[in-house]
Amino acid sequence: PELPFKNLSRLKQILESANAHYILAGRIHTGDDTMAGKLYKLLDEIKKDEFLSSHVHYIADYDEKLAYGLSCGSNAAINVPIVGLEACGTSWMKDIANLNLLISTHDGGVADASYDNYLSVRGASENDELEELYRRMEEAVNAWQNDFDLEFLMQKQLSAYIPVISGSRMMRDYLDYLFPAYYTIDKSGIRLFLITRSKMAKPKITRIKAGEASKETKEEEQTPITRKKVVVKDKKLEKTNRKEDKKAAKAAKKEAKRQAKENGEKKPFILFRPFVALFRYIRDSWREIRQVRWPNRKATWKMVLAVLVYTAIFVVIIMLLDMFFTWLFSIILG
Repeated sequence: PELPFKNLSRLKQILESANAHYILAGRIHTGDDTMAGKLYKLLDEIKKDEFLSSHVHYIADYDEKLAYGLSCGSNAAINVPIVGLEACGTSWMKDIANLNLLISTHDGGVADASYDNYLSVRGASENDELEELYRRMEEAVNAWQNDFDLEFLMQKQLSAYIPVISGSRMMRDYLDYLFPAYYTIDKSGIRLFLITRSKMAKPKITRIKAGEASKETKEEEQTPITRKKVVVKDKKLEKTNRKEDKKAAKAAKKEAKRQAKENGEKKPFILFRPFVALFRYIRDSWREIRQVRWPNRKATWKMVLAVLVYTAIFVVIIMLLDMFFTWLFSIILG
């Protein structure tokens, strides 16, 4: 999160040019003193500048409502984790769906599409990434002042990522996992091939195309069904992207090792590493448990009361049904 604030004068210039506001939101993990120290130092530096103190805002109480408001009300989203260290993340998906311009490093779920589909931040070093980030922020500011540029960037983002974050992608992954040999994918959508076997007749193959009614069943000779691979139009670009990903990951690892040496961190002896890993797992689990927000007394009584009310309602309904059917059967049976 501190990357955009490495050069406060440059950030101030970008915000001032469009009278833009920069919003930081999130909670620091319990016990993460390093990040807390960085954040406090950053906020102190911002307070010293009159313009930045009124245009950079930090919101500590981050929750689902705030995330919803940020996704719907923002113009651009900045997502710059160190390449190789991002698990996946879903905030950027909500931002794209709500027509935000995405400024991000090529990591996590963002890496499911090519670099040129969003405002990518790349560089062999931190300084290169910083310069690229500021350039992308300026590009986003200019796009929001030009409808044609904004429309072009939005179309690229949506066309590249809507198939990635949509329910059809989920269905495709499930089908790939459960029935890897019984479907293919083409440009028109997902086609399922349902195979029925018969001893007396030839196998029947029923083709069901997405968005259309099932076609007439045709009898064909049984042939092995092979999955069609998606053809990449520009293979050279894909290879270049992979090479740049590897270079960026290596640079990130080197930077992490250098910072670890500067901080005096050392790897434990190889025989102690399993125990150290177990200790870290227990420590991190405890930190996560401490972040759980348990309901207060008032909320607990509300939930208990709701359960009692629903139970009473259904008891009455069941009793009435029981009485009705008892009366009905007594009449039928005489």
